[in-house]
Amino acid sequence: MTIENEEKRSTGYLSSSKEEYFSDADLEPGWYRIISKNGDHMPISTPGVEKCGTKNPIWLNGSLPTGTDDVVTRNTCVQSMNDDCEDSFLVYIKLCQGYFIYYLRNSTKNSSYCFGEGPVLCYDGLQSESGYYPGCATSFPNETVIPEVQSFLKENMTSHSLRTTFKCKFEDVSNGEYVYDVYWYINDNSVTVHHNIPFHSIDTTDLLDSEWADQYNMNMKVKCSIKLRFAGNSIPGPFMTSSVFDAGFFVSKLNQF
Repeated sequence: MTIENEEKRSTGYLSSSKEEYFSDADLEPGWYRIISKNGDHMPISTPGVEKCGTKNPIWLNGSLPTGTDDVVTRNTCVQSMNDDCEDSFLVYIKLCQGYFIYYLRNSTKNSSYCFGEGPVLCYDGLQSESGYYPGCATSFPNETVIPEVQSFLKENMTSHSLRTTFKCKFEDVSNGEYVYDVYWYINDNSVTVHHNIPFHSIDTTDLLDSEWADQYNMNMKVKCSIKLRFAGNSIPGPFMTSSVFDAGFFVSKLNQF
């Protein structure tokens, strides 16, 4: 059997009293494989009350096996407000080729097993400021915009010299009602970010040579991403990223026969 698509069992997820807690009180006893973007390791220290999508998380009071030969027996603990190990029972664990399987039994009410660690990505159809829980919601712009990187020479008003500048060009799909976040990358490294910019001021997000000249030389790969917001600091929509713009002189490789 499998437990999958339950990333909220991660120790990095803080449960909310507004949502239904995970409960393994009715779990069918048996062998389970955990399939999660946050991993399949049962935590070996106390996660904290109301972590892992439940009120009373279950953690492993011992170590995970390191060899693939044997099934090991381990003690688990149910953490509560009163005690890190208010209740305990045995589970069986086996390390297979690159993943664990667990023999689990049903637990007490409002308690469930923790698996994985780290923040939990917003589920499909939800967004947040960070892209992770908490704060995931459905209220965000969902229009599709295709940004494009363009380069041009801009005069430096101080030195009267020309400077290489990049623009993240895209269509304003909201007729001025949205604001935009603009992210710049060179060689896949983040260079600068602009938040909550109205479209009439979008030129202020141009990537200037002063923001990259000390770290990068020409023959670099430039791209931009944008997020849409209904208003400043509201929940942003998903990233929409341009194709890579080759800035400089790139020699293409011809097939040799």
